Amino acid sequence: MVAAALVASACSGSDGASSTSSLPVVSTTSTTARVRAKGPLRLAVVLPVTGKDAAFAQPLFAGVNLAVAQINAAGGVNGEPIGPVSTIDEGQDLADVRQRISDGDLDAIIGPATSSDALAIAETVDDLQVVTCTPTAGTVALTRFADRFLFRTFPSDALQGAALAEAINGSGLGTGGGVAILNQGDEYGQTIADRIPAQLNQAVARVTFSAPFDPTAPDTDLDALAGEALARRPDVVIVVGLPDSGGRMLARLRAQPGYGLVSQVYVSAAMREAGLFERVAPSNADALVNVRGVSPLANPYLRTFTDDLHEVAPESGVTYAAYAYDCVNLIALAAQKARSDDPRVFREELVDVSRPNPGSKCESFATCKASLAQELNIDYEGISGPVDLDENGDVTSARYELFGFDASGRDVRLLDFPVPR
Repeated sequence: MVAAALVASACSGSDGASSTSSLPVVSTTSTTARVRAKGPLRLAVVLPVTGKDAAFAQPLFAGVNLAVAQINAAGGVNGEPIGPVSTIDEGQDLADVRQRISDGDLDAIIGPATSSDALAIAETVDDLQVVTCTPTAGTVALTRFADRFLFRTFPSDALQGAALAEAINGSGLGTGGGVAILNQGDEYGQTIADRIPAQLNQAVARVTFSAPFDPTAPDTDLDALAGEALARRPDVVIVVGLPDSGGRMLARLRAQPGYGLVSQVYVSAAMREAGLFERVAPSNADALVNVRGVSPLANPYLRTFTDDLHEVAPESGVTYAAYAYDCVNLIALAAQKARSDDPRVFREELVDVSRPNPGSKCESFATCKASLAQELNIDYEGISGPVDLDENGDVTSARYELFGFDASGRDVRLLDFPVPR
């Protein structure tokens, strides 16, 4: 799950370093929407082709290619096959990315992969009126582009707080000393921490301590905060952070005399890193055996999807491919329902094709298209999960993995569950 750790930090808006509160939004007010020509749906992929994230993006490309192949095999969108999908390298300078989008005469975009890049092009795609679906960006900052042209199939960080609460509800822990929360003091950490108390089953567990921490603070300050949390004698401690910041806090918790009384520690998705123990207790691989965490479902169990994916990309992995696959299908179904490839028209159908209203559930472009031909409302059930969109373009529910760490320090999937249940 190395790729899972990579995308977790990227999705939280950091590219592994800075917090979501510092993500750039670049003004592109000089951009103007062009006149739309009727024709086939024109798609582009904005994903890393070069740079450190290029290997991670390969399953996302495979997911897009599989969806396009299946859509065209089912007769295309409004009788037109989707043509060759353009590729714009997210790994290049962002000014070049924005220029390529502006020059591309596009109807829709799949990408970018990271939250920071999604925010950086948000105003560009809004000005150009190009529907854009990011398959892996989780920052809540994207939600402010409500009722515009950007949406996502990947759950926002806000939903992750509910997932942590659900994991604790299912554990039966927290009935004695309650739950203590220590979160990185930025938008990412606070967003997740704020969602936990309301989602906890109060008959099972309640929050008895919650405080943000400064990732740059000296160890003495972190020791004091960890000691204050453990003084409440919690059954469960939740640490929300990135691998470096969260790893430091875990290390300071372990150094406190009251740590041995904690039944379970839970961590955020961004801390799903195979070598996390090296940040917590170097040379002690089994230091995290009592640590659990939640992260968005990376690899669906459906064998048919994996087999189909490897038909179009034999060497590709599967991690997060389903989110890119679902992006393409939602866009294509919205255009099919609107009977138009104009993004200004079909964006109005994106929410409707994703949710029961009431809708006929369908799990592929072909079956959904057949329902639309009968003038039925549809509710696309994605490979990544229900993919029910709200008016902000965020999914309202998702599937999460509960993960742990084995005696060798590797992260392992324990089970998966829906949020909300």
